[in-house]
Amino acid sequence: MKTKISTDLEKRYNPNKDAFMLLNTSSYLDPRFHRLIHLDRDQQQEVRERVKSELMVIAEDCGGYEEDGEVAAMAKGTQEKTALGAMGDLFGNVYQGAESTDASGRPTVDIGNVLQQEMLIYESETPLPTDSDPLSWWKASGSKYSHIAQLARRYLSIPGSSVRAERVFSTAGIIVNKKRSALDPENVDRLVFLANNL
Repeated sequence: MKTKISTDLEKRYNPNKDAFMLLNTSSYLDPRFHRLIHLDRDQQQEVRERVKSELMVIAEDCGGYEEDGEVAAMAKGTQEKTALGAMGDLFGNVYQGAESTDASGRPTVDIGNVLQQEMLIYESETPLPTDSDPLSWWKASGSKYSHIAQLARRYLSIPGSSVRAERVFSTAGIIVNKKRSALDPENVDRLVFLANNL
């Protein structure tokens, strides 16, 4: 029986299919399974690269990372740590490393490095017990991993089943029968709503 189930799952979730990547990205964003121990190293790296590329899109969609409060705070902290007092003022960026500033004088930050750090810290978290609620964990820890939390909301809010949709269609099939085939579509919508919400 296990062999048959495994064979069937391999056909449905082949590593070359989009469903495979969707499910494993969701696993990465679930703090119970984020270490991806069920995958080999190449597959783990592929999932991490996909997550990082999606995080880059989120960071860019947030209006540019210079305006991101957490990134700006990191940049400010780096600037304060590397200042060398009067010598630092005299020689400027020579002693502060390769930091650069934008047109407004704010330090620019490589968002790729910030996201990589956020991912490394997240991956070092101890996995939650399998019976715990990942959404509650993200609610409590989301501020620590602000970019990953946004992506987790997108993936972990996907319904795990189509049962609800199937139930609505079967209810509509019961309501609209031969005797009620002339019902107005608006009335059918109301009757289906009432049947599923009482």
